Amino acid sequence: MNTIPALVLVCAIIPFAWSGLLAALRSFIPAPWRSESFEKTVLFSMIVAPVLGLAALKLAPTLAMSQLPLPELAYYFGGNQEVLPSAPVRESVHLNFGPFIALALGLLYLGGLLWNASNLGKRITRMLTVERRSVPHGSIFLTDAPISAITTLSGKIIISEALFRGLSKPQIDMIVAHEAAHRSRQDAVWFLCLSVIDCLFWFNPFVRHQTERCRHAAELACDADVTRTSMPSAYAETLLIALKHSAGNALPCAPAVFSQGPKGDYRMRITRIMQPGPSTGKTLPRVAALASALMLLPLAGVQLALADETSTAPFELAFLPTEGRLTSSFGPRVHPITREAAFHSGMDIGAATGTPVRAPAAGTVISAETQGAYGLMVTIDHGNGIRTRYAQLHTASVSAGDRVSVGASIGTVGASGQATGPHLHFEVWNGNEALNPSDYLAR
Repeated sequence: MNTIPALVLVCAIIPFAWSGLLAALRSFIPAPWRSESFEKTVLFSMIVAPVLGLAALKLAPTLAMSQLPLPELAYYFGGNQEVLPSAPVRESVHLNFGPFIALALGLLYLGGLLWNASNLGKRITRMLTVERRSVPHGSIFLTDAPISAITTLSGKIIISEALFRGLSKPQIDMIVAHEAAHRSRQDAVWFLCLSVIDCLFWFNPFVRHQTERCRHAAELACDADVTRTSMPSAYAETLLIALKHSAGNALPCAPAVFSQGPKGDYRMRITRIMQPGPSTGKTLPRVAALASALMLLPLAGVQLALADETSTAPFELAFLPTEGRLTSSFGPRVHPITREAAFHSGMDIGAATGTPVRAPAAGTVISAETQGAYGLMVTIDHGNGIRTRYAQLHTASVSAGDRVSVGASIGTVGASGQATGPHLHFEVWNGNEALNPSDYLAR
């Protein structure tokens, strides 16, 4: 089964649109409410969409299908009769560009992933080089590398020797306290996870912007830890000194090891230090609960697109629905009763009463009831407007709403309508157009 369009939909289109919607909604949230946990919730809500989409794709057979109205029934008075010569049926050619599109998209994504992973690897290598060349100085490490201060994955706090010499003892203590807060929170690991998310979602600017917001929120949280025991103005002055020192450097702060965040974050950090926002204790849980509830919305779009597991593949009949002799083919013919020219909207397969009839394609039963000249008839919806009909049945073993797989029993052959003998009248419809069933038999 070809599920390439569905995979593109649930792994790219819906997640991209969903993350854009979340980014737009976030812009309406007052800044004081955007705490670190809020930013993490928004990021999780963005990246969970592909997971929900893939889950919905797996569960597609159990999702509800929209039922299509039956077109006006064609006149039928079939039965066992002599097959008359007719114009040869031109075999349909189904062009499927899905695999080529999937290959192109896959190579494009893989190329972007490798490029971003390579850049991340280079930055991590540079950090490891700085760590390896640093020298201990009490509880911290000093380096001659052009950085300000970082906390490594192993938990080392490394400060530029030039910056260290330019700061007073209280200022050094504040820088160390900030990095110690990162270490206690294991932010180096968190920043690495954010960088991996950046690599996986390199094509999605909304996700990448949100990872930067998460890094910034972590910095603000560490700033708040420092200002609990230090004067905000003194700490802000220290940040300005660090900013001047790191101007133009490759690794200005710990998060920059795993991203290329703008140095404008310093300005926002200093503003927050000098003008702290109100407490978000009562409001944040409500915002987080709303965001968590909104995460389920992508499933609605996925359900509409994946209402039937066969909707993404060209329709195909695995076999004829019953065993027997072809007694009337699709197309113009002489009516067996009136003996006038008429159009036969299906094919007739003559067989003994009680011969099993099985589904040649998966789908959902729309109806199983007597319908005039058709007699007892079962109609199955296969998605994308494709339906099949099985008329003149003696018995039906399915009912409306049943999900049937390939080979599932539908009923038995009979002559329950206007017919000259037991047979199965089989039709394939696309909307209001009758199709030749022979064109869709698996070759």
